[in-house]
Amino acid sequence: IILTVFISFANAQEVPTRLSLQQAVDIAVKNNIQVKQSSLRMETAEINRKQASADMLPNLNGNFNYGWNNGRNIDPFTNTYVNQQIQGSNVGVSGQWNFFNGLQIHNNKKQQALNEEASKMDLQQIKENTTIMVIMNYLQVLNNEDLLQNIKNQADVTAKQVERLEIMVKEGAVGGYLLSDMKGQ
Repeated sequence: IILTVFISFANAQEVPTRLSLQQAVDIAVKNNIQVKQSSLRMETAEINRKQASADMLPNLNGNFNYGWNNGRNIDPFTNTYVNQQIQGSNVGVSGQWNFFNGLQIHNNKKQQALNEEASKMDLQQIKENTTIMVIMNYLQVLNNEDLLQNIKNQADVTAKQVERLEIMVKEGAVGGYLLSDMKGQ
């Protein structure tokens, strides 16, 4: 049982060895911390914009209180002690609506809308920068693969030159120092 669980866990951890460029970009954008942080800042800006719009609406508040005291109490009407049950209640309603405050609420609403647009653009820029970094790294890998192939080809050519110089040194056509230099390469 343990072996089966271990093998299934090991298979679940397999990562494809080759990804397409689009897959690499998608994974990088999805898992990038800066993208996630910028996305959260964009959501915060959206909430702030909605709050700025809501600040233009009137406020209406209401409350109701009921009190019941039993035993020795102060009578609220005569301010004397009485031994009886006293009940009391309060009802209240309040409202507020700013008609004009120097356009502060209106300008705040505009500011929050612009902040939201700016955060959307920041998110897009971070995604594009991440995409560019992935593409640049992808191109660097391709370039390094080409360089590796060139180095292998150069090593093959140099090995053949070493073989040729060994034959020439045995025949006495060239000096041994040329063979030593070529082996150094």
